[in-house]
Amino acid sequence: MRWSAALTLGLATVFLASCSLRPVPEGPKPQPPLVSAPPAPSPPAPAPPPPTPQLSVDRDRITQGDLAVLRLAGVPDLEQPPRLPLWDPAPAFVRVDRDWVALLPVSYAAKPGPRDVVVEVAGKSLPLHLTVTAKHFPESRVYVSQEKQDLLTNPQAEKEAQRIADLKGRPPGPPLWKGPLLMPVKGTVTTEFGMIRYVNDQVEGRHSGLDLAAPEGTPVKAAAAGRVVLAENLVVTGYTVILDHGLGLFTSYSHLSSLSVKAGDSVAAGQVVGKVGETGLATGPHLHWTVSIGPEPTDPWPLLKTDPLQPATPPTTQTTTQ
Repeated sequence: MRWSAALTLGLATVFLASCSLRPVPEGPKPQPPLVSAPPAPSPPAPAPPPPTPQLSVDRDRITQGDLAVLRLAGVPDLEQPPRLPLWDPAPAFVRVDRDWVALLPVSYAAKPGPRDVVVEVAGKSLPLHLTVTAKHFPESRVYVSQEKQDLLTNPQAEKEAQRIADLKGRPPGPPLWKGPLLMPVKGTVTTEFGMIRYVNDQVEGRHSGLDLAAPEGTPVKAAAAGRVVLAENLVVTGYTVILDHGLGLFTSYSHLSSLSVKAGDSVAAGQVVGKVGETGLATGPHLHWTVSIGPEPTDPWPLLKTDPLQPATPPTTQTTTQ
């Protein structure tokens, strides 16, 4: 019995020893964290295509003595503004908001028929096709003393005419006016725009504006906001005021009895610039009022009804570069 207990104790001891020497199975080894590959770089977005220039005109049929409005859209700021090399005198384009705008006058002596307009911009040529329609201009005959007629051939008059042409031929600035023009004086229209003028039965040329008869001393008002570029006494037109309204638009007020402004002044629409008179080559008290685009006279009547910068109808002609 004692042996048996001793034997049992020995076997238990051997069993425990064998168990303590058995290797403990290893658990799963920790794996290194997964590192995701960096995303492949996206290809650069393609550059947006350059804007396509779009040339439009507010009308494609223009009456002799009238004007059209050219607009060039889709063109950013340029080192050199667009040009009209085939038009004489060529109006200048001016940046107005996001567009380039030019007032295109058609002379009252222009030949009726189709006309091509080419605008050069950024090395490209944009064409437009216009039609000049005929207008009947009646005759106007006045009779003056020989002394007054001699004013037309006075050398000083020729110098003054060239000086005015130079003033109106300068590069234009942005428009200074808004809305239709105002009639500068309340009076009777005695001579219309564009009439064939005879002085003492000799052809003197075309009448460049409107003659508005009114009592001497009647206030003469600016047809629109602008800047005075001339205010002085001239040989043929007497006391004269010329306003620059920007975008090549000018108005002139002639044969005044007195001046109320001086060169360099800024004036508001309706501001008095002088008074009706009969100075220079005049046969009675009246205002000779001229509207011109650069040096080219244009018919005032359409501009008294609508603002050329806000045409009543959408453009009728449009081209784009190919």
